[in-house]
Amino acid sequence: MNEEQLGHVSFQAMIYGFATLLQIIIQVFTMMYISRILGPELYGLYNLSLVPLTFLLMFSDLGFNAALFRYSSISHSRKDYCTVKKAFLFTSKVLFTLNLGLSLSLLVFPGELSIILTQRSELSRFVMLTSITPIASALFGMSISILAAVEDAEKRALLQVLQGLVRIVSAVLLISAGYLLEGAVASYVVSYIVVALIGVFFVKPYIKGPDECSLDKIEYAKFALSMFIPGFLTGILGRLVSIRLAYTTAPLGELGNYMFGNFNAASAFIGAVLSIYGSLATPLLPYLSHQLANGNNAVRSVERLTSILNATLLPLSVFALFFSDDVISVVYGVRYGLAPGYFTLMGVALLTFHIGVVYSAFFQVMNDKKIIMLNGLATFVFGVVFLEISSSLISTAGIALTVGLYQVFSHILYLAYGIAKYKTRIEALKTLKTLFSTIISCLISYTITSAITGFVPTHTLLNPIGLFLLRTALLLLAFVITLQTYVVLMAVIGGLDEVDIAFIEKMFSRIRFVGRFVDYLAKAYKKIYYAFRARARRETL
Repeated sequence: MNEEQLGHVSFQAMIYGFATLLQIIIQVFTMMYISRILGPELYGLYNLSLVPLTFLLMFSDLGFNAALFRYSSISHSRKDYCTVKKAFLFTSKVLFTLNLGLSLSLLVFPGELSIILTQRSELSRFVMLTSITPIASALFGMSISILAAVEDAEKRALLQVLQGLVRIVSAVLLISAGYLLEGAVASYVVSYIVVALIGVFFVKPYIKGPDECSLDKIEYAKFALSMFIPGFLTGILGRLVSIRLAYTTAPLGELGNYMFGNFNAASAFIGAVLSIYGSLATPLLPYLSHQLANGNNAVRSVERLTSILNATLLPLSVFALFFSDDVISVVYGVRYGLAPGYFTLMGVALLTFHIGVVYSAFFQVMNDKKIIMLNGLATFVFGVVFLEISSSLISTAGIALTVGLYQVFSHILYLAYGIAKYKTRIEALKTLKTLFSTIISCLISYTITSAITGFVPTHTLLNPIGLFLLRTALLLLAFVITLQTYVVLMAVIGGLDEVDIAFIEKMFSRIRFVGRFVDYLAKAYKKIYYAFRARARRETL
């Protein structure tokens, strides 16, 4: 692998990762503020009021943003800036027309949409508030697609963070002024409007210049459609989950709103974690485009990236599942008592997420529309069937489990196709070693922190502020113990070899603070790794 390219893609990944982490921190504070001010029942109504918007947003881009990202990435790697401009202008015309229609639907038919999708007619005025969002969302989506494709990580990251800042500031101002549900919904809408306008300004330098090239609009639209259909089917499945949950909880009155609020609290936090994971994978498509353009072996790159992301993301995922009760309590408060259970059931999707993002980027670069379409259709069928069965058997818990398992199904299908067609390999032994080290590390940290909790005075546990501080401190302690133990165990059993460690060091060498931290962990790992390998060789001799 080209070391310069690897360092560059790592630099972008870390910018996206830190920006997304900062965005998630802001988002978590926003969720904490809104959910605690509104309470579980009103928070449930807040999420229900967004269901019509999110349903219509499934039709908001028809796959054109994915096509814009792919075509712009490849064109940029070839220094073909004219095609980048052509793709953006064509996409903007299509999406503006489409989303204008969606905005008018929310404005003209809010009551009908509220009744059909949520069984709550009182939400129509909140639905009307969201009417401008589709147009703003389309502009924002095009902006971040172009910025990611041309590898302008800084501006894209700024848009990510700015959206969160605008939302929390506007939420505080509006809710403090006495607008509770209205303020929460309006802050969501305002955040999209602001970043959409700024995003278009950021993109302007990349869509200037000569207009003397041609864009195969039919092929472009075909690729967009191939990306839209699986995304649309998955989106339909996600909306079916929300609608099924709304119908299931509607007869329960206030208890139903409480359950819906808890479910969406867990869903929002899962989404936040997946956003961080996804941001780290954002540069993969441009990177793999460079690999193909330079005649390098993209298949071997996919294998190595999958292995590295497995070793780095799996411990975080299992840690989140082990400590879901503390994580949810710290973010939302103790009133969201059902959310940790929902979070754990949904969280199984975290365990295979790295497979999905790597192989999805690979198939897009290879222009393999067949598997993208097949995956969407198969995942939709699996999800619908499992949703019906599980929701009938275990109600809302079954709906939460569906959210996790249909994503796992999608990731595994991608992996199986990659192995069958492109002869990619997955190192099962390394995966088992990673999983073993992760589970043992989490068990050790969980045991230690649980023992510490036993010595905490009762009055601290009953005090909301004391409980919040205690759980926050224990989470940080548990994370440190888990990380250190994981590094030791992986080194002892040889979970990563010399090539893996060298790859990780190259990836993070250009980022000062993270590079030093990774360098410290890498040195500790290698010291233990070589000590045990040397002893093993002596015993063999």
